[in-house]
Parts: sequence; structure tokens; C-alpha cells
Amino acid sequence: MQLMTEEVDTISRRVGLRMKVRNEDIRKKTGSRKLEDIIKERRLRWLEHVLRMDNSRTARQAAHCELSSYKRI
Repeated sequence: MQLMTEEVDTISRRVGLRMKVRNEDIRKKTGSRKLEDIIKERRLRWLEHVLRMDNSRTARQAAHCELSSYKRI
């Protein structure tokens, strides 16, 4: 959520908006997309690329591995 706020604030400053405007309205006027959607799309594109790789490639093996003891910090 913080990333989206930063993104829209940056766009607002570039366009010169000083009043409170909804994020969707700003994106519509500037023709920009949600950064979250762009990141998801690129991750999916990368996964598709990795899945086309040969099974012996490290990236392909890493995509299919499971972490037995993963502890989030």
C-alpha cells in the first residue's frame, strides 16, 4: 500500500496536482497503471520464462524446490 501511495504522490507532483484527487482518477488522466499490477505481470512473465527452461538449469530447479525449514524474520 505504501508503494502505491508513493507512486501516486510522484505522479501528482509531476502533473502539478495540489488538491486531493483519487488515485484511480490520476491514473486515468496520466494513462499509468498500478505499480502492483506491473510487478505481478513481470513476475508472471519471468515464471513463464523459467518454466520453458531445461530441467537442468538452476533457475528451473529453484522454481520447483521446497524449503523444509523456512522461518520468516
